[in-house]
Amino acid sequence: MSLSVTEGYIAFSHVLTEDQYQGQDVGYNVTLCMDEKEAGKLSALGVNVRDYKGVGQRKFKSGYSIDVLDDAGQPLGLKEELPRGTKVRVQWKQGNTHPQHGLSTYANRVKVLEMGTGDIPLAFETTDDEPTDF
Repeated sequence: MSLSVTEGYIAFSHVLTEDQYQGQDVGYNVTLCMDEKEAGKLSALGVNVRDYKGVGQRKFKSGYSIDVLDDAGQPLGLKEELPRGTKVRVQWKQGNTHPQHGLSTYANRVKVLEMGTGDIPLAFETTDDEPTDF
């Protein structure tokens, strides 16, 4: 298994507490929104990247709490989950390839580049009043 790095913005963070599905713990994870370049890199490796409203998303899982570092590489003492929109780099291990889900992505650690405020810079929602072309 080799290590890879992917940069993006936190959509969902479960680095301190396990994610829940139907009342059951399902492990730790971070879901990133990413630009087309990062999504293309993952796709080239065989990772399935979900398209959510025109923005690539991928979940990186772990069976253990995920180490979170500051931009200098020092442990960041978090008291709560990373806020939505936090710009990060995720170091992850490549797992086995699944015929339906593609290459598995296992989070090793997260480096925070810029703390978020709740908005994801890549996600745009247009209304009927806004032009859809630039």
